[in-house]
Amino acid sequence: MFSSKSKTEPVAPVSGNKIDTIIGEKTRVEGTLHTQDTTRIDGRIKGEAISDGYLIIGANGYVEGNVRSENMLIAGTVQGNIFVRERLEVTESGKIIGDITTKSLVIAEGASFAGKCTMTSLQKVQVGEQKEAEKHVAEANRKAPETK
Repeated sequence: MFSSKSKTEPVAPVSGNKIDTIIGEKTRVEGTLHTQDTTRIDGRIKGEAISDGYLIIGANGYVEGNVRSENMLIAGTVQGNIFVRERLEVTESGKIIGDITTKSLVIAEGASFAGKCTMTSLQKVQVGEQKEAEKHVAEANRKAPETK
């Protein structure tokens, strides 16, 4: 009935997939992290984090660099641009400082986001295709009306 687990603590994806890779709270990674399946980051990454599957950034997780994934859940902090091909969910404890490009976005009340968001149905937000996504964002920015 009662759970000691916080509401903001992300769990495995709804699809029932197991978490294949876990970066623990006391782990620090510098450089590029590239994983194939479901990955959970509870430690610190300085550099790119790329997942060809589902990426979970836990409440204590911190990424300083660009992040790319098929689907993503953020309960921790990302300081960098985010490229998600399908669905990005940010929990109430999630913090993002950077631009987002995704097809579907869910931001919980209490989450923090400083940057621009481009939502697109284009399949060009492929994992690993940062240049194409950046080109799309630049094009969208050019087309957007200026505000002063």
